[in-house]
Amino acid sequence: MTAILNSDSPAEEDLHNLALAIDADLDSNFVVVAATVQGDHELRKAAGRLAATDHPAYIHSTGHFSLLVSDWKG
Repeated sequence: MTAILNSDSPAEEDLHNLALAIDADLDSNFVVVAATVQGDHELRKAAGRLAATDHPAYIHSTGHFSLLVSDWKG
């Protein structure tokens, strides 16, 4: 995730690995939500709600921020 966020043009392999990590199709639509690490409690609750409705979600924390990435199905 860090390699993707730090690149203007992410490597295809990095995108493929992220898709595998969140059980998503690389050609899917994705939703990305950011929050400060100190305030990511609600972000983590949202990830749980997404997962409960068959929307695989992945949380990645780096530096001062946490990101939620989900394969958006609908």
